[in-house]
Amino acid sequence: MKKRLRITVGIFLTCCTFLPVIAQGASDVCANHHSREKAEQGDAISQIDVAICYESENDTKQAISWYRKSAELGNHHAMEALMVKYLSGEGVPRNYNECYFWSILILADNGWRGAEDVRDFCESKLTPSSIEEVQERAAIYFEQF
Repeated sequence: MKKRLRITVGIFLTCCTFLPVIAQGASDVCANHHSREKAEQGDAISQIDVAICYESENDTKQAISWYRKSAELGNHHAMEALMVKYLSGEGVPRNYNECYFWSILILADNGWRGAEDVRDFCESKLTPSSIEEVQERAAIYFEQF
């Protein structure tokens, strides 16, 4: 299980390493005020663009804020980014509750299958009461969104 999780997360993190490269190649997007305006108006794709721009500027706090906004609109890429950040502790304190929460949401909507390994790993780190609390939170999320 640990080896499979390491491979799964490793593959995802490798893919995530391309985000700064994408951001470098998309400097026009970062400079594009229209994209920022669309993000502020609630466009999930534009919110990802803004998050990537902040990532490229090493402003993880702002990037996470924009990933969260996009994830709350149902964007799987944003959910995956948050899941991995909470798993790895990159830019945020490592938090298995949050990682578990985002993995549940990803899987519930047929997202990235590697999230199964992450979900299982997080479950092994959480108490039964924590698991139940996160699952209740996810159920509330589904009702709202």
